Amino acid sequence: MEGEPMETDRTEQDDSEQYFEIGATVISGLEMFARDECQEKLKCKAEIGRGRIYFNIAKDKLHSIVTLQAVNNLFVLVNKDKNKELDLYGKKDSTLEYLKELVTHQDWSVPLAAWKEFTKSSHHLERPQDGTKNQCDNLPIFRVTCTRSSKEGRKHEFSSQEAASATGGRINDIFGWPVKMKDFDMEISVDINDTKVVLGINLTSESLHRRNITHFGPTTLQSTIAYCMLRMSCPQVGDIICDPMCGGSSIPIEGARTWASCYFLSGDNVEIATEKSEGNITAIEEKRKLNNKGSLHLDVFQWDVTNLPLRSNSVDVFITDLPFGKRMGSKLNNWELYRRGLTEMARVCKPGTGRAVLLTQDKKCMARVLKMTNHLWRKKYLQFIRMGGLTAGMYSLTRVGRAAQVAAQTQS
Repeated sequence: MEGEPMETDRTEQDDSEQYFEIGATVISGLEMFARDECQEKLKCKAEIGRGRIYFNIAKDKLHSIVTLQAVNNLFVLVNKDKNKELDLYGKKDSTLEYLKELVTHQDWSVPLAAWKEFTKSSHHLERPQDGTKNQCDNLPIFRVTCTRSSKEGRKHEFSSQEAASATGGRINDIFGWPVKMKDFDMEISVDINDTKVVLGINLTSESLHRRNITHFGPTTLQSTIAYCMLRMSCPQVGDIICDPMCGGSSIPIEGARTWASCYFLSGDNVEIATEKSEGNITAIEEKRKLNNKGSLHLDVFQWDVTNLPLRSNSVDVFITDLPFGKRMGSKLNNWELYRRGLTEMARVCKPGTGRAVLLTQDKKCMARVLKMTNHLWRKKYLQFIRMGGLTAGMYSLTRVGRAAQVAAQTQS
């Protein structure tokens, strides 16, 4: 799962160019999709970490990193030894002192240059010489946030808040920047994963997974997950792609924006869901109109997934986020819904070439239903992901059988 060593990127480029090492947070389990997208779009070799990817990019291409659709947040790395194993399970005071020293001995000039270039900031960022106090007026206001995880059975003696406080205090000592938890200019992140530390400066002010949605529901799917599900389905030119339980239409909107050569159908049996879908689509269409872009190839309907108003063998791909039985529906009802839903999707999906990508946390129910419908669907691939504290499965299915057999199979 690891990418090629990132140093190989630089040998293929002009050494006179300035490069920045960028990190991107990713839903755990979707790192490979983010890595492949990075290599396709940015022509950069990416390295996979837990819930992250890392890559080098030239200064003149820095702003292109926001075109990545599988990542949530972007940051520039400060410490180059992110894979170094550190002793972080010692006494609290000595470990916090070590984090302070880690901050002190980093070369901040390059990551700060990247932050200034990306944000177009005019703040004074230079480090005072000889320990003198920074007397400049135009200093950035900053804050430090820390995320922390440890291996099962082990526990760090310090809290995330204590690590952020120690790190922020040392940065304040070095640069003299004022600290503020709200209305800040710069956010510095400290990610502690067991015995490894990643120190970064955030480039995005909010997660990119919110890019398409203005009307949120209780279970609105993140646009970044929707994009990865679409990639898993391998859309082809001319495909008709359907989300039969669309909610706020995260999947169809992401698909219609990215795969303009496909046509998207979305629907839900709940009226409020179709209203939210229409609101989200209208907001996107208004933005596209301002940018002189054409309309999305997308329609929304109100329907029942177990009785779709679509002709048999008419859809190439089904992609949907099934009810988990947590916030929406129940595990008891999932059994009947999944069975009838997959049977109806099989009727509408083209045998032989048709496919489906389904997301659910109710993996036990899904396994039973797939066993019952194995004459209709074949599981090609299963990818586990972490979302909202739950482990969910992304199922890649292929439609089996021949067109002439569909009616008899689905009616039996």
